Formats: sequence, C-alpha cells, structure tokens
Amino acid sequence: MLYESVRVNEITQGLPDIFLLNEASFMKSFEKSYYIYDLLYSDKDYKNECELIDKLIKDYKPQSKKILDYGCGTGKHAFILAQNGYDIVGLDISAEMLSMARKRCEDSPNVLFESYGWLSNADKIDVCIAMFDVISYLNSNREINEFFLKIKHILNPGGLIIFDFWHGPSVCYLNPENRWKHHKSGDIEIIRLTQPVHNRTECNVTVKHDVLVIENNKVVDKFIEYHSMRYFFKKEMDIILDYHGFKILELGTINDYKKSPTEKDWSAFICAKVI
Repeated sequence: MLYESVRVNEITQGLPDIFLLNEASFMKSFEKSYYIYDLLYSDKDYKNECELIDKLIKDYKPQSKKILDYGCGTGKHAFILAQNGYDIVGLDISAEMLSMARKRCEDSPNVLFESYGWLSNADKIDVCIAMFDVISYLNSNREINEFFLKIKHILNPGGLIIFDFWHGPSVCYLNPENRWKHHKSGDIEIIRLTQPVHNRTECNVTVKHDVLVIENNKVVDKFIEYHSMRYFFKKEMDIILDYHGFKILELGTINDYKKSPTEKDWSAFICAKVI
C-alpha cells in the first residue's frame, strides 16, 4: 500500500489530459466514490476509535446497549461495536454505502442499517455516534439544530452523543491546501487531487476531489466530487450543545480525548450527555 499527501502544485505539472475532468462529471459527496471508499481510507484506525467509544460508554453510561451510528458509511464502526455486544442501528444517506454495510455485517444479527427516515419513528437509544466529521457536513444552523433536536428526542435519560468535527482554530491556522492522495492495492490504483476553497466568513471549506481509478495500468473511471465542510469553535459547540440540553463531558482529540485540541489538530472530538 502506498499513501502520499503532498502539495498539488508540485505534482500537477505534466499530468496527462485524462486528469482534466469535465465539470459534467460533478457528483455530490460520496455519490460516486462509495465503491472505493474503503480503499481510500484503509489507513483509518477504526479499531482505535471504537475502543475509545467503548471506553467512554463504560465510563459515563455503562449500562448502554443500543447505539445509533449516524452517518455510518460502509459500516466499519458498526461492525466492530457490534462485536463488542452492542445493538447497532446505522443510518446513512447513501443507498450504495448502506448496501456495502449490510454485506459487511450480514453475520451480525445485532446490526440494522436504514436511511435517515428511520429517525421519524425511532426507538429510544442509549448512545449516538457521528464519526469521521459527519457533523461538519451539516453546513447550516438549521441542519445543526435539527440534528441535535432529533438526537436529543430519541436518547434515553443520561444518554451520550459522541462525535468529531473540523476544528476551527486549526483550519484557520493551517489553512486548507491543494493536495493529492495516491493509493495502490493490488491491481487497483487511486489518484485523488484535492482543491479546497476556504470561506472564512461562512466558516466553510468547499473541497473538490478529482479522482482517477486505474486498474491494471488502465484508467477505468474518473469523476469529480464536492464536499462542503463546516468547521466549529469550542465556544460555538458549548452554545449549541447547551441550547439542546447536553453537557460536554470530554473535548479533545481521538488520539487524546483528555487534552484540549490545539491549532494543529484538524479534527476535534466531543463526548456529551443529556442533562
């Protein structure tokens, strides 16, 4: 496996015309890349994240049984947490990702995958997780408020919400840069150019991904995706969570949830409980 992340302006010179994609190839977030999602993020440590989630549950709501995995993607968190004995409901907007998640967990009877419509008639849950910066995809105040309102409504008393998000001080300090990612696994090779547009007024970064999929040295797919990411600040999260009846228990990073995130920590991590 090969993984690289460097400035795009250092490597784009001389790229073949095949990389100059037509804007007609535009796709919404993960609408096209679902089938290479696990390859692109094969370096992500899901096991470590699930160990942290399990520890926080045992520390703050040890009798928890039912977890809602909001924005479950292809089901990697759900699969690991189900093996730990939790009952999992995974929700996602992508039918393709839900299909992949169901296949991954087909031998786990304690896992259910549904669309977001499930929330309309949801049973009570003990814990909600929203990992891999799912919260940052909620760009508007209305979306943020609707999310926390719905989750508060279905959480049992003292229930937990655990999530990560783009950390404002870091995004503003490091500033998003043009980058590329190169991943190779067997005969499959993926090249992804990333070009961000930072809107400081709206606390938003629009990320454009130009993706090439190569198999046996032949380009088999090419497409463009856009991801609109909102970043948040600590005081902002304090206000949002307090307004919706949550108390922050931990605010740190996934690698050290006891230590406050710094301007070099792109992603921050929160565990909060219903009060």
